[in-house]
Amino acid sequence: AAGGGEEEYQDEAAFYVSMKLLLLIKLKLQKGQEIDRSIVDALTNPGDFPDDEVLVPVDLTGVAEQFPQKRLVCEDSGMLDTEAMVQHLGLRGTASAMVQAQQRFLANPRAEPEEE
Repeated sequence: AAGGGEEEYQDEAAFYVSMKLLLLIKLKLQKGQEIDRSIVDALTNPGDFPDDEVLVPVDLTGVAEQFPQKRLVCEDSGMLDTEAMVQHLGLRGTASAMVQAQQRFLANPRAEPEEE
């Protein structure tokens, strides 16, 4: 699949996570509190949240580049490989990477066409 590049990693460019969870992670990081594995694991599958849960997009392409396979979202299931992230980055590193991924998306929401 030469030449595609960006197209292949659409899942990483706009992966959705719970806004509540992301805020909780931000607070814990700011306060220097421990990040529970359960919080990180809860980010794995956006489909696990109730319908009324507010989901926000994050851009994981920057994080994915640190991994040999350059992918963190499973093509088949659409789930985030938090196991690989925790092994590579640790719990705190994974939490921090998610916060950075949200900032990256907000800085460059290329998935959304700009309206005039």
